[in-house]
Amino acid sequence: MPTKTVIFMSFIMASCYSFADCIDPQTPSVVDGNTASKEAMIEYKNNIKNYMFLSKSYLTCLQQAEQSDELSKPKIQGGYTEHSSSYVDKVSQMEAVKNDFKQQVSNFKSR
Repeated sequence: MPTKTVIFMSFIMASCYSFADCIDPQTPSVVDGNTASKEAMIEYKNNIKNYMFLSKSYLTCLQQAEQSDELSKPKIQGGYTEHSSSYVDKVSQMEAVKNDFKQQVSNFKSR
């Protein structure tokens, strides 16, 4: 297959998103800042960073799926599609994870 065709097909395939292709990352376990070691807190921080990175990728995927399905998917209650509802839920979950992390860091530092 010619190189131009391979590149073009790769571009087309990459632009064809569906909601099923979007992988929602698992929320990391909360570490108790009152009792955790420094090493456990560093690992927790790294897990949170990874979760946030994967969550942002998930949100991007939802946006792209939303755009590709915009004309073919019916709206659900409140004018949101399935994608945008999942997007809002994920943003709320990310905010809760961030707040939990900040609280545990505060607990750790106050010991």
